Amino acid sequence: PLQLLPPSLDAARCDRRFFPKLVKKKDMIRTWKIRPGDQVYINSGKEKGSTGEVLLADHLRNMVKVKGLNLRKVKDDEGNFKYIEKKIHYSNCALIDPVEG
Repeated sequence: PLQLLPPSLDAARCDRRFFPKLVKKKDMIRTWKIRPGDQVYINSGKEKGSTGEVLLADHLRNMVKVKGLNLRKVKDDEGNFKYIEKKIHYSNCALIDPVEG
């Protein structure tokens, strides 16, 4: 069952000025099979064919963050560069069976 969201989140979902857009209620995935700690296979995009561990599942955007994949170079406060993982859409990931591998 879907949880009822506070009015502030519902208003932010409809407002197009914010970039990491929240999905509409009708497009939310109701049953998530991918959870943090699972191994996933990336089946499309620049990381196609890679596997990794899910760090975070963002249910409001239908996105997952995978360890070591989809890296971006960012500058921290001291001026040094480091790499961070960016999110990947749920539909571009396939769950790897933990028993079979």
